Amino acid sequence: MSEFQPDGRAGRWRFATWARPGQVLPPLVALAMLAILARQLSEVDFAEVGRTLAGHSPLTWALAVCATGASFVAIGRYDVVIHRQLRTGVTAPRAARSGMQAAAVAQVTGFGLVTGSLVRWRSLPELSLADATRVTATVGASFIGALTVLLGIGALTGAASLPPALGIGGAALLAGAVLILGWAIARRRLRGRDAAAILFWVALDTGFAALTLWLFLPPGLGPMAVYAAFVAALGAGILSNAPGGVGAFEVTLLAILPAAAPEIGTEALVSAIVAHRLSFYVPPALAALPGLVAPKVLTAPPLIPVRADDLVPPHPDWALRRQGARVLARPDLRGGWLVRAAPGFLVAFGSAEGLAGFDDMRAAARRLGRPCLFYKLTPEAAAAARREGLTVARIAAEALLDPRAWTVDGPGLRQLRRKLRQADRQGIEITEAARGALPLDEMIRVNAAWRRAHGPEKGFSMGRFSPSLVERQVVFLARRGGRLVAFASFNAVAGAWSLDLMRHGPEAPPGTMHGLVAAGIARAGRLGVARLSLAAVPDTPTPLGRLGLSGLCQFKDSFGPAWQPLYAAAGGRVTLALGLAAVAWAIHRPHDQVENFGFELRTGPWHGSTVIPSKTGPVTHVQHPDHAP
Repeated sequence: MSEFQPDGRAGRWRFATWARPGQVLPPLVALAMLAILARQLSEVDFAEVGRTLAGHSPLTWALAVCATGASFVAIGRYDVVIHRQLRTGVTAPRAARSGMQAAAVAQVTGFGLVTGSLVRWRSLPELSLADATRVTATVGASFIGALTVLLGIGALTGAASLPPALGIGGAALLAGAVLILGWAIARRRLRGRDAAAILFWVALDTGFAALTLWLFLPPGLGPMAVYAAFVAALGAGILSNAPGGVGAFEVTLLAILPAAAPEIGTEALVSAIVAHRLSFYVPPALAALPGLVAPKVLTAPPLIPVRADDLVPPHPDWALRRQGARVLARPDLRGGWLVRAAPGFLVAFGSAEGLAGFDDMRAAARRLGRPCLFYKLTPEAAAAARREGLTVARIAAEALLDPRAWTVDGPGLRQLRRKLRQADRQGIEITEAARGALPLDEMIRVNAAWRRAHGPEKGFSMGRFSPSLVERQVVFLARRGGRLVAFASFNAVAGAWSLDLMRHGPEAPPGTMHGLVAAGIARAGRLGVARLSLAAVPDTPTPLGRLGLSGLCQFKDSFGPAWQPLYAAAGGRVTLALGLAAVAWAIHRPHDQVENFGFELRTGPWHGSTVIPSKTGPVTHVQHPDHAP
């Protein structure tokens, strides 16, 4: 039997001879480093080390503990980046907390892959052990990669006071790391944004960690020299796989730092290393223990994301689901909100449908680590929000009418009739497009002409032209001489329509858009639709702002609607103001990406079998309604 066959005796022998050195090498390296450290410390006056250690002021210790806290905050943040990269579905606050706990335990116990995986598995019960191991391995690999880059930078910037070999080695490491990073980004193995974030947070983490060492060192060593030596020692400690990198960490520092500042005695260096160990290892480990000892019960979120077709859309605006918005609903699908992400905010539209209220929505936002803004609330919903203690402000007015009672011959519609006659004299023919037979090529041409004349489309709370959207809408076409010159689309649900897209080219004569909207209202009336929205216009407190909206208001007013105020609400005036600014930004810089908000419908922890607490005993497994076979 071939020696390469896994079932053969030779194959088993080859595996054993390969595996055994790999298993025993790290302990051997750790023992060798401890032997070297013992030789380095053989002539150290430990009484002097103790006196130096006791001579540090309480302020120095306090600053070191604060630097430790800042370092662990950064550790938590790059755990958040890794969870986002791997799409685990874990929310940012919980990912950060588990990352800090894993680092605090792993740096004391060693064997980072094993202990880090177990701590993350304990802290995040929605992850399997395999998922926790994958996160830990990715965190470790990305940390080593970022550490290599930082070691190169630190060695080069501190080369004047460090051994020349460290500067040359740092340059080589930096060049190699940059090449590998560029390859990973080019091959789309790593997003550039995530790579930059990891590098930033690792730099912040190691910078504050090195600060805890520098605070205890006597004058004579520059911060960059200490940082370069610290990063090299940290890397050696990680590679040794010993608890806390003990041995390799100290040996590396005691080999590098005396060359940078020969006047500093070994006792002072050893004292600083011991003080760093006490301030950087003990407080985080003590802080992590209560969270690991406490029982972990995974509770289902009050609202979970569901697929677009799991709920019958209760409002025409839910068509935004086709352009990136999501629906957060109760697990039993008895109520939910339409939500989108604006910079730093979770935005919930309209009023909750069914039994999902403001408290549930705010709880879901807290789980995602974002403040919640309630946007375009009806007067009834705004009153409910005010009763819940939210800050409410009027932001817009919506034009509403009842198509069943509407007629173009109604009183007060003289301007509309004049516009319709203008379009009729110019030979405009208006028809309703058949479902599944839209003239998409012509509509794309008209939309492109409209964009050339009016600039980029807005979005977020407004629809943007796309075939996937208009194919699900009620569309009316305006032709002149057989050529499409304009179109308008309506979102439609049972009992309600809302005007969405209005696009026209330069060939469309005055009155064309009036005719399209009038045709839509008439058609909705014949179908018995009770409510039609001509969309909203923002409230503006300045005369200049009202002047800019005068044409739009006049257009909507020509159909004789009733104007209903719309409101926004949030937990405080500052949050409300920042949320509205974020929405304004998102409207003018829209995107069509699906927003997962930290959850994944098919791969995330809230898909399929989920653990929820049971009042009568142990946890119970239930199937979420968004679970597809």
